[in-house]
Amino acid sequence: MTKEKTPQVEPKFIYVRDPGLKTVYANNTVFGFTAFDFSMMFGEIVSGNAESNELTAEQRVRVVMSPLHFKLFALTCMKQLDNYEQRFGEVKLGIDAEEDPATKS
Repeated sequence: MTKEKTPQVEPKFIYVRDPGLKTVYANNTVFGFTAFDFSMMFGEIVSGNAESNELTAEQRVRVVMSPLHFKLFALTCMKQLDNYEQRFGEVKLGIDAEEDPATKS
């Protein structure tokens, strides 16, 4: 007698907003990782000094994820970017991402 596999059913998420929910604008992100998790520190560039070629970023929030969640998050971000570009046009970097120190590991 063979057992039939029951089909996997996707869970239905119910989203409830925490009363303390905050919106944070970020135009700067610092990434880090360990063997167990990935972290992203989101901040906002608030000032710059042309003479010393320095920017000051206020770090506002840190998000830590498991490697599996981070990979799913990254894939979802790419899908959302693709959807955005299909609707509004390509987002141009204005730089060569291969040469930009911010994209180096």
